[in-house]
Amino acid sequence: MRNRLTAVPFTKANFSLLVRSLVEPYGPVKRGDEGTVDGPDVSAAQAERQEHRQLVYLANYLADGGGLDCGWMLLENHYIDHEYMDAFAAYYSRCLKPYPNFCQRIHFFDRKTNESLLSGLMQKLTPGAAKESVEQLPDLASLRKSYLGFTVVRPHNQTFIGLTVLKPLDADANRCFCCTRVYSVNLMGMDFSLKGLAFQQQDGAVSACAATALWSAFHKTAFEARFRIPSPAEITNSATRFNVSGGRSFPSAGLSTTQICDAIRATDLEPELLTVADTPEICRATLHAYLSSGMPVVALMKWEKGNELHGLHAVTVVGYRNPGTASPDAPAYRLDGKNLAGLSIELRGSRIPECYVHDDRTGPYTRLFFDDTPFVNKERKELHLSRVVLDYRWGKRPRTEHAVIDKLIIPVYPKLRLKFQKVLDWSARTFDQLVKAVPELFDPPGLQLDVSFQLARSYKNDFALFDLPAADRATFLYSVSFPRYVGVARLLRQDVALLDLLFDMTESELGFPVLAMVARDKSVVKRVPELRDKELFLFPLFP
Repeated sequence: MRNRLTAVPFTKANFSLLVRSLVEPYGPVKRGDEGTVDGPDVSAAQAERQEHRQLVYLANYLADGGGLDCGWMLLENHYIDHEYMDAFAAYYSRCLKPYPNFCQRIHFFDRKTNESLLSGLMQKLTPGAAKESVEQLPDLASLRKSYLGFTVVRPHNQTFIGLTVLKPLDADANRCFCCTRVYSVNLMGMDFSLKGLAFQQQDGAVSACAATALWSAFHKTAFEARFRIPSPAEITNSATRFNVSGGRSFPSAGLSTTQICDAIRATDLEPELLTVADTPEICRATLHAYLSSGMPVVALMKWEKGNELHGLHAVTVVGYRNPGTASPDAPAYRLDGKNLAGLSIELRGSRIPECYVHDDRTGPYTRLFFDDTPFVNKERKELHLSRVVLDYRWGKRPRTEHAVIDKLIIPVYPKLRLKFQKVLDWSARTFDQLVKAVPELFDPPGLQLDVSFQLARSYKNDFALFDLPAADRATFLYSVSFPRYVGVARLLRQDVALLDLLFDMTESELGFPVLAMVARDKSVVKRVPELRDKELFLFPLFP
């Protein structure tokens, strides 16, 4: 089949009509998007039944109110998608209905895109046109700059949102999307690029929510660990190879926690499994630590229905809002120690007010707010749980759902062995000794601790920029041996780094994981000789 390009002005209605025209040959699609079901006599439940969540979410996300301000769509009518091809080979090729083995792909450009430039591009790509290089088009740089991303439309009437990569919400000083990466996109021989993270809707045949959440996470971790990204069908196969709790692999009824861990091990990574339901501040701090380190987190959530928790749903956490934007009254985790009482060393990440998740039930970068109110169970007991509110903006009818984060699963490099909680414990133990030796370093109070896990080369590159004498920098780099990943516990006051505690992430929980302490602020640097003379620590101090 010959490929064709079609340019369509973007409106929410046009986007919905275009997608529906592509998928309705395969069956009826839910109606009632873009507010057509809104009205005083229409209940939220009725509206939900009539809407196609992902379609409406994407339309709103791409519109001017969603932040991307899309102006044009470019339809590629014949596209071979790797993920769908795997699903086709494993499942759809054996169905009675003759599903095709190809998809369509829609590219998005912002409102500043010149219509004549798009017309010139399509004219250059028309068969029989003059064989001139597309690179000779005028204003080509502005066209590439206006590229917002793409979505693949699969040949299904309900689960049709395939591989989708869009720019995240405007990344300002308060939003951090650390788990995105650069994607290269080729459109008929013309190269575009954008930064984002892949999303797709579960199809209910070869993948459910957990496989889709893992697939999104692997799109980031694969580039750090250097392995091929498995398709959702391959993830489901890996997860159910030795443990088929649902009775069969396809159609997929979902994955258990054990199966999720098996699927991660199949990529030669290790699953870091943490139960955080009853420790909300640690839940937030853990999310902040791994996300700020560029490691996506799969969160398993239970839905609140009345005064009970039901089901289990997986989402991929890909970003967070700056802890500095949290309410001053928001609860925070504080380090505990014999000599730390009253100093209030606050764990900075425990105050993040919201995260951004890929939720296959709605769309990419869905807002997830933390709720500090207690959960009241059916015995009328108040429980302090990791409650969240997922904010779904569908058409004119915003909707929220309450849930509790039960577990966090992070695919990590195998030698990243030391748990986040152990880094906190060793930090508290070290600061306890430090307070006893030089209490004036901790005056005035208001200290914060920021924990992350960095590649050694990244920390060394940052270290070269520290305000330290060149001789001291050289001494440090030549005298300290680094593993591939180093834990960094950074003590701050008003966002100014005072010192870094470095941890050997290959060490066991019973070993001695502290590599070194690096003084960052001049007030700490001048006290290092005194600390070294007191011989309080078994690790080197720099400078």
